[in-house]
Amino acid sequence: MCPHVANNGLGQPLHRGGGDSETWFATHQFIAEMIFHARVKNHPCRTWEPNNADIFYVPFYGGLYASSVFREYNLTKRDELAVRLVDYMMVNDGGGEATVEIIYWHLGEQLGISCDLVTKQALTLVQTY
Repeated sequence: MCPHVANNGLGQPLHRGGGDSETWFATHQFIAEMIFHARVKNHPCRTWEPNNADIFYVPFYGGLYASSVFREYNLTKRDELAVRLVDYMMVNDGGGEATVEIIYWHLGEQLGISCDLVTKQALTLVQTY
């Protein structure tokens, strides 16, 4: 996994022998959160003052977590870390809205959602409490 997390998640450069070899990287499919986190840390709108913030970003590398437990048959064990994060956010959010994006396989048909194969890639859940 180390080569994939290098370069803030972009991975190692692909040397394809062309002039664009500096712009192509061997990026792992489950590493998008790491790339987003690296970009958010240096965003010009970032504030260090919580009272000035409109939104809060909680870095949870769900893709890496999912890839590490993908074949776990014990659903309680598989979902443990994600459930702990949601529980923490519900207790410590100060009242508000949280948006969590998850891939469809994580829920299967548990929510009673029927989607065709094309739309089973990702779901966004918004919970207000």
